Amino acid sequence: MYQERKLARRLSFGSLTGIAMSGAIVAAVVGSALPASASSATDPTVTAAYAATIGGPGHAAMYPSGMEIEPTNAATTAAGIAGNVVIADTGNDQVAMYTPSGTQVGLAENAVVVAPVMETDEHIEAARKATRDTNAPFLTTLLDGKYPENYLAREGANAPKVEEGDMKAIGSALDFVGLNIYTPLYARADGSPQGYAMEQMPTSYPHMASPWLQLGPECIYWGVRNVCDIWKDKVPGIYITENGTSSDDVLTPAGRVEDVDRVMYLRNHLTQLHRAAMEGYPVRGYFLWSLMDNFEWADGYSKRFGIHYVDFKTLRRYPKLSAEWYKQTIASNRVE
Repeated sequence: MYQERKLARRLSFGSLTGIAMSGAIVAAVVGSALPASASSATDPTVTAAYAATIGGPGHAAMYPSGMEIEPTNAATTAAGIAGNVVIADTGNDQVAMYTPSGTQVGLAENAVVVAPVMETDEHIEAARKATRDTNAPFLTTLLDGKYPENYLAREGANAPKVEEGDMKAIGSALDFVGLNIYTPLYARADGSPQGYAMEQMPTSYPHMASPWLQLGPECIYWGVRNVCDIWKDKVPGIYITENGTSSDDVLTPAGRVEDVDRVMYLRNHLTQLHRAAMEGYPVRGYFLWSLMDNFEWADGYSKRFGIHYVDFKTLRRYPKLSAEWYKQTIASNRVE
């Protein structure tokens, strides 16, 4: 664990809006000024998984017209795409060639966040092991500079094909690691060869408006802590590049949206992020998803993540209660 120290600087806040596709993001950033930065890959996990399996509303396939892929080949397709995405994320050395001097280079990954079911030594170690394994295709490979042997063995014939020089480029140093964090998984220690078991969520487990977005604000703390504890000197800084929630927003006749559930979600996640910063983990900034309601990955316009309500017919925008709360949080640099 990093040594505990008092947070002696302001945390950089921002919010994002845009459509993330094929590893690129079109974003509007507001809040405190940030150093010039470039992400060599955005959402490699989501890019690979969605490109191989699902598309927009109704799960329409993301393939060119007339192209068909049999369901039985989905795993092969996903593994192949994953390998190409990792190669595309060639780290600091390659991206720095095409960016202004002094630009910080990193990645923004939709990592799997595994929290210990209880904060005891054996369960914390189990969560670390699970973090390595569940993030093997991208984050683990990028920060280790090689594919884990157990991942290659598990994928078998579907394993990514590595050419000479690939891993040297892939494993080049990063100036920061960006993490998109929304929801946790939980691990517990057990006597299996892998040393952990993943907990199954009961049907009664609480979630936000999106069924997949299960509530667990400690995920943002453990996302930061696990990555820093596992990879230490390879992670000079952490940005939370996405965090937020959907809500069943209702625009009142007075033009207000009282999204108290989103405020609750954000307040609790930022409190946990503050815990990580106060324990000395190198948290540099936080970006909320998202500034405005927009077209979401597989949900289209059916789920609203913005802190500004967008009338999709007129494009008029209305600040929600969460926008007022976030503005106050940025101004005071503390969670209230």
